[in-house]
Amino acid sequence: MKRFRSITVGLLVVSAVSAFALASAGAEGPKKCGVTGPTHWAYCYGSSNEEMGGTTQVASGTGGTAKLVARLDGAEAKFECSSTSIAEELEAEGKAKGTMKLSGCKETKPADCELTEPEEHEIKLPFTGSLIGKLEKPGDPEAIMAGTGSGEEVGKITIRHAGSECPIPANSYSVTGKQYIEVKKAEEALTAHEQVATKANSDFQVGENSASLEGTDTIKLTTTNEGATWYLGLGD
Repeated sequence: MKRFRSITVGLLVVSAVSAFALASAGAEGPKKCGVTGPTHWAYCYGSSNEEMGGTTQVASGTGGTAKLVARLDGAEAKFECSSTSIAEELEAEGKAKGTMKLSGCKETKPADCELTEPEEHEIKLPFTGSLIGKLEKPGDPEAIMAGTGSGEEVGKITIRHAGSECPIPANSYSVTGKQYIEVKKAEEALTAHEQVATKANSDFQVGENSASLEGTDTIKLTTTNEGATWYLGLGD
């Protein structure tokens, strides 16, 4: 009987140790940034050098004027907006998803063309994001903003005629493609980073014609870790 009890207790001890080992193996701590054998660029917390992604981390910001320029039916169409804003979730392995809003927008060119009233108030551009860049030094990270819809559709703009001289057909046009974003001082741990979209780094289309977006937003962490420093670093 004693021998049977000893065997039973021994099996229980082995099972407990095995369960603990499995739990420990499955419960990895947060990944660190700045590794020597990186596989990707990541969003990182400045205080701990930990990679974001374990919990939902929201970042948001605002910017000044923005411009969207495209050629439509042979004419240059220029849209100018008084302000911009971004809200996005920063995820593991440098992924993100969110929405950019262009507010106070007017079609300034050509004459007699204009946006609808709701679009003049606000144009929403939902996107997915990712970080790219050479992992070997010197290599600078940058972000890509791409549309979430079919064919990377970011959104739509609708042109209507305010007079008889507008050369662009009154219609709704899809905005599709990508925007490469420069993150200023990307590898420094700061509470805010400027994200800059330039004409040269645009790969957008409006309808079937090439287009470009220009604007700058200053982005900070909100909700969890609000006001904390963050940067772009090398992760594994």
